[in-house]
Amino acid sequence: MITLNWIVVLLFICGLTACAAYTRKYLRNVESFLAAERCGGRYMISVSNSMAGLGVISLMYLFQISYDTGFTSNWWFMVSGTFSPVAIFIALSGWVVYRFRQTRAMTLPEFLEMRYSRGFRVFAGIVAFVSGILNFGIFPSIGARFFMFFCDLPETFKLFGLPLEVQMFPFIMVIILGISVFFTFSGGQITVMFTDFIQGAFTTFVFALVVGCLFHTFSKTEIAETVLSASSGRSLVNPFDLAKEENFNIRFYLIAIFMNFYLLLAWQGTAGYNCCAKNPHEAKMAKVLEPWKLLGIIPVLTVFMPIGVRIYTQHENYADKAVEVNAALNEYVAEDLAKLAQDNDSRADDYLLLSTLNNAEAEQLTAIYKKSDQILEESDYAGVEPLQGRKPEEVSKLARLYHDKTDEVSSQMRLPLVIGNIIPVWLKGLFCAAMLAAFISTHNTYLHSWGSMFMQDVVLPFRKKPLSNKHHLRLLKLAMIGVAIYVFFFSLNFKHAQRIMLYCQITASIFFAGAGTVIIGGLYWKRGTNKAAWFAMAAGVIFSIIAIMITQSGVSAVDGAIEKPFWVSVTSGLEKIGCAEAFWEMARNIFALNSQEFLFIISCLCITIYVITSLVSKEPAHNMDKLLHRGKYAIKDDQIAQLNKEDSIASRLGLSKSFTKGDCAIAIVSIVWIVFWLIVFIAGSVMRKSITDTQWLDFWYVWMWVMYIVGIIVMIWLTIGGFKDLKVFIKTLKGLGQDEA
Repeated sequence: MITLNWIVVLLFICGLTACAAYTRKYLRNVESFLAAERCGGRYMISVSNSMAGLGVISLMYLFQISYDTGFTSNWWFMVSGTFSPVAIFIALSGWVVYRFRQTRAMTLPEFLEMRYSRGFRVFAGIVAFVSGILNFGIFPSIGARFFMFFCDLPETFKLFGLPLEVQMFPFIMVIILGISVFFTFSGGQITVMFTDFIQGAFTTFVFALVVGCLFHTFSKTEIAETVLSASSGRSLVNPFDLAKEENFNIRFYLIAIFMNFYLLLAWQGTAGYNCCAKNPHEAKMAKVLEPWKLLGIIPVLTVFMPIGVRIYTQHENYADKAVEVNAALNEYVAEDLAKLAQDNDSRADDYLLLSTLNNAEAEQLTAIYKKSDQILEESDYAGVEPLQGRKPEEVSKLARLYHDKTDEVSSQMRLPLVIGNIIPVWLKGLFCAAMLAAFISTHNTYLHSWGSMFMQDVVLPFRKKPLSNKHHLRLLKLAMIGVAIYVFFFSLNFKHAQRIMLYCQITASIFFAGAGTVIIGGLYWKRGTNKAAWFAMAAGVIFSIIAIMITQSGVSAVDGAIEKPFWVSVTSGLEKIGCAEAFWEMARNIFALNSQEFLFIISCLCITIYVITSLVSKEPAHNMDKLLHRGKYAIKDDQIAQLNKEDSIASRLGLSKSFTKGDCAIAIVSIVWIVFWLIVFIAGSVMRKSITDTQWLDFWYVWMWVMYIVGIIVMIWLTIGGFKDLKVFIKTLKGLGQDEA
């Protein structure tokens, strides 16, 4: 980046730091730190909360999904995303949320204690925390690598002219984590919400400019020639032609729909925003508005940018530039493979051989992997000099090993490297600042959420005496520092081997797999027992950890294991009973499963364990009337408890008497928007066999323009509303008194 770009980034950091410092004086007590004095408005919360979930890591995994599957992912997001018919159905039925509200529990841990036991509440809190920080652990590394490759920074540099060389990767992590910690410490949730809103408004504006530049840079002809060249089974335009896609195929989205029902209320990563609204109605409206913030510009950006990367690296108009990118990629991958050769004795020779491949040879080996369902012959790799003399079976194993160890790192490097070349110089500094904002907004929110959860649900339940405000705040801050230190060292030493989205899914599975069972079972089944909850949660932890190890290894791990002495003896024993081949085929199938599939399988296992344990234990049925405040336990004038099956559709959707005409209009427009795209989805699904790839492309091109225009309108609407809320937010805080902390 040029000097002017760095000045833009520096000015942005200074402005954001000034905002954080300004909010420090409003931190009064623990409630201020955890819940921002509960004075957030709907627009401010919706923009801030959506920004908290839109970090560099979120954008990167969406970029990866779209790079692998093109436009097709957006088709399935119509029915599996947060703004989908599934959301309408959940709202209409009151699934989980309605009964949870009947319990009158303020938080998920409080409900778990009410339904099961205090011990289980603490255990579940520990599991949620461990799952969360494992999930959070790779966030800094993803962000640091993005900035290194996007800004074309060197791997080492000399700080202040000193002879000691500093590694750029950990240096970037220290700087951006330090900024995030500072923002969190300044005023807790007050600062987090304030700065997240500013960052949300800024990034949406910048992303709108970037999308406009992409429309100007790449013609429809270039888009068509690139995406229509994809092979059968890996279509980038036809959502029903994904048979050979390993990760983000139709199964992935069907499981996502199931998880929308199964995991409702389970995620705690942005828990700080769950309790900072000025009243329940504002909280409800914030939830209605939140999907609109992620609608329009973000979907277009996350699909158009990866398509632009494909055009840049594959289209003949950019052939000269693609050579430079591929050379840089190959050099980085070769160094990575050479390091693996030093750390791995059993397959060191294979890693060394793979590290010698040039660009053309590496591409040919990748092509061999993608055709693994076909019979491989020596002529298929005749042009790859290092593979000459090797049998097809050996080459297939090498192709799998190369894919397992280089595919993810290549993806993480390719996207920011090419994006840095696509974006014009005048916009590069703004985009870098926007991505930095995305990084900070996620990290300060997650530091706040996981640090708070550790103290509130893991540590404090063991204390008998209440803490003073000052002592409580000090412990909360220490917990957040601990989380920051942990994620730094985890990112520094751990390298995941699968797509970012899939890593996040399998680490979240540690808590998710069991949590869905105990939440749904606890709310809907009187026979569900405390013992069953413990067993289901423990099973989710154990099986998920095993799944993490499997997904980190890949199918190539099976190829390496076969040759080890222990497994050689196992194979010989299995051969005597004629099932050695079946055993290793089963092992390959298990190691070929992706994290989404593991999450589904483990969740089903947890459900089974919960049901069987509950039935076998024969404990007395739980008093559901008491839990849900029904019958003789009903509370007079309690609107939550008095809702019934005869309620109108409007009531079930939450359109209560507290809704103004404007609120009703927003809710109705939201529903109409979802229903419109549901009709499009059904029509496209019914006519899928008669729609050509060219017609699919025409549809997606129109879709991008429609979403872009709608996105600009929504951006203006939410930004104006958000700044009005911000003004009221500051005025309210001023009226609450001076700093007591």
